[in-house]
Amino acid sequence: MLTRLVAIGTIGHGQQGGSPHFWGTCFSPNRGPRGPEGQFIADPDTNYVVHALRGPYSRAICERAGIAAPAVYGEPGWFLPRILPDNVEKTHELGVIMHISQVEMDSVARPRQPWARYAGGEADGVRLISTWHKPSFAAFKDKLREILSCRRIVSNSFHGLVIADAYGLPCACFSPRFNGPCLIDIESGYAQLDHRMADFYLGAGARTLRIYGQPHDEPTDWAQVIRMLDRLWEPLDWDGRDLYDAFPITPRHAFADPYWPLSDAEGEALPW
Repeated sequence: MLTRLVAIGTIGHGQQGGSPHFWGTCFSPNRGPRGPEGQFIADPDTNYVVHALRGPYSRAICERAGIAAPAVYGEPGWFLPRILPDNVEKTHELGVIMHISQVEMDSVARPRQPWARYAGGEADGVRLISTWHKPSFAAFKDKLREILSCRRIVSNSFHGLVIADAYGLPCACFSPRFNGPCLIDIESGYAQLDHRMADFYLGAGARTLRIYGQPHDEPTDWAQVIRMLDRLWEPLDWDGRDLYDAFPITPRHAFADPYWPLSDAEGEALPW
């Protein structure tokens, strides 16, 4: 029986066969190994071992499917600043991170559709950012440096938002479902929110989600986005200790260590 660690990503529902160990993983509410749509149903030939999940919504999905899951939540990407500290000069006022499904798969951040929401802004220090990069540690670090070169972030990508919050960059979800600056109550507004974001932030103790709503076919007032972030952003009061303690393998570094170094050779040895 194949035993494996399943961590970063909304990939819990797709695991099939063997014995996957889940640590900070997200489950989609309407997908599963038996088909692309519909309520998640546990695979009878899979031994699900849950140590931690991204948030309480993923836990509820598991429990409905008969999978035992502790109330331990978090996103492993939160620990990235300990591995790769921020030493990047800030050269852009605002970074706009597009979801990988919205961009051309190349080195230029180009939307697949000519959406007006992404137009303009370059003269005002706005940088469009694609999450796509070549499969190497060096390319990953280059992408991270691109994100960290921005003083503020709005993001369609879940991990773009988490990385910004983890590094202390003022940030918000950039959603086409709303109009203008919003603070949405996560529990009462869940049906309108990105499941991945609602899952993590509620598990991390937040009660609201910051959103700048902008329809795809309307140009964005970038100055208003910047003002909103400066006014509404507050650091997330969550340190990830419970997630660290739930790690199913003996860690190489203590939680109290401020820096968990990873050499370039070790990074490149990972299966990119």
